Amino acid sequence: MSPGSYFGEVALIDKGPRTATITAVGNVKALAIASWDFLAICEQDFKIAQKVMIGMASLIRTLDKTAGQ
Repeated sequence: MSPGSYFGEVALIDKGPRTATITAVGNVKALAIASWDFLAICEQDFKIAQKVMIGMASLIRTLDKTAGQ
């Protein structure tokens, strides 16, 4: 992952179990956010919601390609 990357959005959106496991190789600064705060931010700022949707679409496409191999 690179600076500004995020993970855990799937569980925040559908309140289901997490689908990602992340292991840091070096020093990392991370921000945790509760699902209700995340959803409120997405409702208030379309650009953030759009970035999350684009990221999820990219994830779906990547998983689809992997499944097709």
